[in-house]
Amino acid sequence: MLLIRNADRIGSAFPDHFSDSADLTVDQGEDLSSSNDTDITEAAAVPVPPAKQPIVIVLGMHRSGTSLCSHILSALGVDMADDVGHGPANVDGHWERWELVDLHDRLLLALERPYNNPRGYELRHDLPLPRGWRALPVAHAVRRDIETFLKERMYPGQLFGFKDPRTCRLLPLWMEIIERLDLEPRFVICVRDPIDVALSLKRRDDLPVAAGEYRWLTYNADCFRHVRDGALLVTYESWFNEPQRTIERLRDFVMPEVRKPIPPDVFDLIQPELNHGVSKTRSGAGSSVVSDLYGALKALEADPSRWPAIDAAIAFFDLCQANNPYGEALMGALSRDEESRLRIEEERDAAALARADVERLTADLHYARSRLAVTDDTERMLRLALDEAREEKDVLKRQLDRALSLSGMTEGATPLVAMPGTADALTVLHDGAGLSEDVARLLRSADLRIRRLERSMGARHDSTPQEGEGFDPVMRGLTSAQIDMMARSIFDLEYYQAGTGTQETDPDKLWMEFIGRGWDVEMSGNRFFDVRYYRFMSGSIDEASSPTPLHHYAELGLPRQISPSWIFDEAYYLHHNPDVAAAIERGELVCAFEHFSRSGTVEGRNGCPFFNERRYLELNPDIAEAVAAGALRSGESHYLQYGQKEGRLFR
Repeated sequence: MLLIRNADRIGSAFPDHFSDSADLTVDQGEDLSSSNDTDITEAAAVPVPPAKQPIVIVLGMHRSGTSLCSHILSALGVDMADDVGHGPANVDGHWERWELVDLHDRLLLALERPYNNPRGYELRHDLPLPRGWRALPVAHAVRRDIETFLKERMYPGQLFGFKDPRTCRLLPLWMEIIERLDLEPRFVICVRDPIDVALSLKRRDDLPVAAGEYRWLTYNADCFRHVRDGALLVTYESWFNEPQRTIERLRDFVMPEVRKPIPPDVFDLIQPELNHGVSKTRSGAGSSVVSDLYGALKALEADPSRWPAIDAAIAFFDLCQANNPYGEALMGALSRDEESRLRIEEERDAAALARADVERLTADLHYARSRLAVTDDTERMLRLALDEAREEKDVLKRQLDRALSLSGMTEGATPLVAMPGTADALTVLHDGAGLSEDVARLLRSADLRIRRLERSMGARHDSTPQEGEGFDPVMRGLTSAQIDMMARSIFDLEYYQAGTGTQETDPDKLWMEFIGRGWDVEMSGNRFFDVRYYRFMSGSIDEASSPTPLHHYAELGLPRQISPSWIFDEAYYLHHNPDVAAAIERGELVCAFEHFSRSGTVEGRNGCPFFNERRYLELNPDIAEAVAAGALRSGESHYLQYGQKEGRLFR
């Protein structure tokens, strides 16, 4: 009856494997029917201690088959990992619990024994741990975090386990955790030939072979110093030489309560090509103590009497470490070496930044020279535009004279004398003589354009050309209709509808509604057009001369290369996007800003040297997801509308 009670207790820990009493094991010699009431009562009175919850811990040096072991344990039903963690060094996964790996790394780093070093291998990791390290506050903090993690992740009825080679170095801490949580450890220790481990570390981490053998010795000495009983030793070669026997031994050790058949696909996890061992062609490790310890461990799998040889090898290694007069000097030298490497890295980074600055300045100089090279063309184009505007005015003036003569009035008549300026005269003539409204408007526009071109010419002669100045080839004395067409080409209909909340859908009516807003700084008509910035860059602006900022930009901003936004530069965009320049030449686009605002940002093209679309999305993954999902047009549009107010990084 006591055996049954024990079986019930085991079944409560693994309910999935014990569905009824038929699964329980009973000694063949026991006759349950002959048991009397007294025996049952006495048996029931015997106190049975509560069962400890088992935990499977895979130990062993890196590159010793611990990942393969953890993978197979998972296939057998042990909860070994939440994230497999595939990588180049382990294509089938590391099968580690990254929370525990991070906690181990945190403690090792605090003890100045880090495993990882982004600049190369880390020799400090192989030194003995500092004396009294378990009493340090950081060790207590890590222990508490590990205990909290285990309490949250270990469930009754589920066999829990983990694998991390670093555990070998921190076993004293884990022995304390096991005792505090009243756990039953089931250690599986993976052992591989030290020379194979060293060569594998050389390939993966560029760790010198001698250092790899020493690390093997450190890990295995730490492991077998603290773990003797209640452990299963698995050699790397046994996975490939005796796969069925090895997996059965593993199953029987970690799950002695369960005797289920092993699924056939578990054996498929052992792939012969994973056996990269070369020890069979090489005569052992370079150190005798390493060779002695490996020989004893390999024999221990079949002969438990080999423990004295293992103890002797570990004791010799401990003695060497304890009596090393150069230990402190070595530690100091390694620390100084680390500081030197950090300083060299900083100097190397500074040199790289300096080279980048030189390259950027060289590119800027080349760009400035290219911009200066077109100064003569700019002057010629401005003069051409001015001549065409004057010619247009002369044509309109002749039409005016013809209208005056037909109406019986001359320029010397009283109305013109009394009204200084052509515009006022046109007003009188329009009311009294029926002059065409179109002729009057075009003449006013020609007068205004002439004055502005003359002002631009004067400003150009009065100052040295700056980077960004120039003249776009499409600007050749535009008429009012052409200016209106250009302004409308950069008008963002969807942005305007969303920004104003209007219910109107007719494009023509929306355009006229936008023109009626005038110089509304809150609604420029284009999500990338910053009216405040454009005003600042333009200097003095006669807003009455243009119905909207888009019209002003089309007529005057483009010829003077005034940017509508700090994240866009017309000349830079054309210089880096020759296909856009070619499209403008073919008449498919009116300007580079049209392409940038309509499709350039969506295509990931940069509008200026200062804002990088790709970098902004890398720094702000939530924005990248929204852009990919179509919820946002681009990173640049988000930054202009929200990002700069939220203080987001853009480079």
